[in-house]
Amino acid sequence: MRGEQHALIGILSAGLALAPWMETLAPELVLIAFGGIFLGSLAPDADSPDAAIMHGLRSRKGYFRRLKRHTAPILPVIGTFIRYFIYFPLSAILLVASIGKVRPHHRGVLHSLPGISLTTVTLTVYIWLTASIFGDPDPIPLAVFGAAFFAGCFLHLLADSTTRSGIAWLLPFSRRKLWGTVSPGSRLEKRPELLGAVLGASTFICLIAEPLLLVPETTVKMLSGLLAAGVWALFLVSAGVRIH
Repeated sequence: MRGEQHALIGILSAGLALAPWMETLAPELVLIAFGGIFLGSLAPDADSPDAAIMHGLRSRKGYFRRLKRHTAPILPVIGTFIRYFIYFPLSAILLVASIGKVRPHHRGVLHSLPGISLTTVTLTVYIWLTASIFGDPDPIPLAVFGAAFFAGCFLHLLADSTTRSGIAWLLPFSRRKLWGTVSPGSRLEKRPELLGAVLGASTFICLIAEPLLLVPETTVKMLSGLLAAGVWALFLVSAGVRIH
């Protein structure tokens, strides 16, 4: 999928998950969470030199044009850092450990559960070490960023699992893939946009459920999780996701 699609799906999924908690969480933590989701939703593509995280979002339409303007200066810096200080070292270790069997390639180790786990931990450690230079860093914002970044990466893999190329989730331990029928390059393919629209509508429902519809807070929190799981489940079913 395109970087814009990954970013849209990631941000809207985060909005749905966080909707019932918006008023109780500190604003800075909400911003950190959305920032982590946004970066994580693009980070696995740092294994491709022409990806959005390496050059910035490319869309020239609507809100993404504004998002592109605000993120263009920082995305290539973060993408380059992940590529050269996390992806390449990790790929080199796997290349040696596998005696040349696991070679660096797009949708390789960065598009796997072990890969995004190691990337999240390594990036969080880098941030902690950098912050430690200026004092004793607060662990809560760091933990929120790490969790959100991992969630963004996870959603990236989940979305790519619906495409014909698929994802080997357990690489390098297994090459079996989850794949589906979504064709991101086709102009006729509207399922990713439909997923975004449904996530956005679900988020809106959760935001107005308590103040306007007088739905109890505990019910809204439960509804948020059920809607998120249900919407994604329907998307995976519509994409015909299977194991190969």
